[in-house]
Amino acid sequence: MISYNYAIPIITILIITLPSLILVTLVIILIRSKSLNRVINQLSSLIIVKDNEILITKPILAEYGILNSVGYWTIGRRISSYRCKSYFKSILKPNYLNRIKVDEISNKYTILVDSDGCGVLILPCFKILDDYFKNIVIAIINPRTPNLEVSSNRLRIDYKGKDIVEAFIHISGSEIYGSIYRYMASRYRIARLELIGEAGTRGQYIIIHKLITESRSQKVEFRYKFAPNEPIVILTHEKVLTPMRLLKALRQKAPLILGLGAGKYKLRLSLETPIRKKVFTEVGIKYR
Repeated sequence: MISYNYAIPIITILIITLPSLILVTLVIILIRSKSLNRVINQLSSLIIVKDNEILITKPILAEYGILNSVGYWTIGRRISSYRCKSYFKSILKPNYLNRIKVDEISNKYTILVDSDGCGVLILPCFKILDDYFKNIVIAIINPRTPNLEVSSNRLRIDYKGKDIVEAFIHISGSEIYGSIYRYMASRYRIARLELIGEAGTRGQYIIIHKLITESRSQKVEFRYKFAPNEPIVILTHEKVLTPMRLLKALRQKAPLILGLGAGKYKLRLSLETPIRKKVFTEVGIKYR
């Protein structure tokens, strides 16, 4: 396990994206380290994105596994520190790598990142073992449709007969969609639908709340996509790949919940009452 911390997140990140003909995107994450950046750039010069494959012009020794990374803040007497714990779990024996077929990579991955950088990454990746490129990782986000379901397609809240809210929920492919209906809706009460994800590793767990939609009106439709439109290949050093840096690299708005491959997930329908107490009901999301 690797543990490291930063007093404040001042590292500059350079993002380079190279779309292929089928929109496979290569993201290269660099930091303020000339020697490390030189190694990452040299490896990127050996990579060609073609169709649904990643071609490496010079075979390199690597092992396939899962990279787990948890980023969180600790508060001291004088300073707050961003820390990250990560470890790589090998699945296959080391072998020389010259081709990666994106479609054959597991589509079970997890990206949970809050606006402050706290989060969890659980990503399939190849870890380079060659001396010169040692500990460089090629992480792959395969957006192939997961087989998910909700335990119930309907959520309902009845607040003292004064405000009734119903949500009808569907999952198709990598999207959650549906409608929220309010009967006798009051403009003083807000109905909200949230996606809540919880994941972690080595005793450090993160819970992320993602607002899907909110409504004061009688009907609102919602749609949330929890996978990118195209495969994403991330090239960087094992220590560099933190939840905070990946959030910046993907240029996504936080909170970010993608993948749903590991951890616990649920949809929460809530209603804020005039005395600012929440009444809510929940439904779980799981693999079939």
